[in-house]
Amino acid sequence: STSEWISYVLMIVGWFILIRAISDFLRARRHEQLVLQSPERGLSVPVIAEGERAETVV
Repeated sequence: STSEWISYVLMIVGWFILIRAISDFLRARRHEQLVLQSPERGLSVPVIAEGERAETVV
């Protein structure tokens, strides 16, 4: 009986973790889409590393 309660509690905790993970994933995908749709996707000035040419900056 005690082990049954522990198993039910663990299943409920597992479902909450699964639902939270899916929710976080969907929120991250939505954020990604907003970033990709924005006209200015980052800094207005490109950051160029040492030894890198400005023509090859993405």
